[in-house]
Amino acid sequence: MANLLSRKDPPEPFPLFDGASRARFQARARPLVNKDWARVARPLSRAVSEQESLLEELEIEPSLVAVQDLLDRIDRVRQPILATAPHATAPQAEVRDAAGRSSTAPAGEWLCFWPGRSLATGEAEIASRGFFDIRDRPPLGLWLEVMSRRGVAGPGIFELAVVCFVPTAEIDRAHAGRDACATGSLAFLEEISDAHVRQVETFVFPSWRD
Repeated sequence: MANLLSRKDPPEPFPLFDGASRARFQARARPLVNKDWARVARPLSRAVSEQESLLEELEIEPSLVAVQDLLDRIDRVRQPILATAPHATAPQAEVRDAAGRSSTAPAGEWLCFWPGRSLATGEAEIASRGFFDIRDRPPLGLWLEVMSRRGVAGPGIFELAVVCFVPTAEIDRAHAGRDACATGSLAFLEEISDAHVRQVETFVFPSWRD
C-alpha cells in the first residue's frame, strides 16, 4: 500500500494549499462549518452513503485522482443539504493573521486521515463511539480536500492525507478515537502543520460569514 510508509526518514512537508486547492477547500468548507451539525449529520450521512463503495479502492491503492473524484462526488450531494440547513449557534473563536488582523472562525478542529494506512482493527471506532468507522475513517460528509507530498517508500510514491472538519459537538469523540488509533492513519492538522492551520484559519477564510 502506498501510504504504509517507512518511519525511518521523515517525508517532505506537505505543501501549502495552492490557488486551486484553496478555492476548493473554501467552497466546500464554508457552507459546512457554519451549519448546525446535529441537524445535518443524519441526512448528510444518508446522502453520501452511496459513495462508500469507492472507499475500498482507496484502501487498496490510494491515488490522488481517486481521492479528488470522491471529494467532488461528496460535495455534489452535500451542497443541497447544507443549502437549506440551519446555521450553527456555537460561539466563534477569534483568530489573527500574520499581520495581526482579527477575524472569527467557528469552533471546531481540522483532522487529517490517511487512506490506506488502517488495519481495520477498530480501536478508533470503539474509542470514538462510532465517529470513526472500523477503517479509522471520519464521516464522509466532513471530507474536504486532499494534501499530497513525496513519501519515503520509493521513487514516485506519494503520501496522501484527506483534511476533514470536526464540528464542535464531535471534538471529544474525535480526540478519543485519534488517541486510540495506532496505525498512523489519523492526526489533527495542528499536529503535522502549523502553517496549514494558519492558512486555513486566516488566509483561506478571511471571513467565516456567508
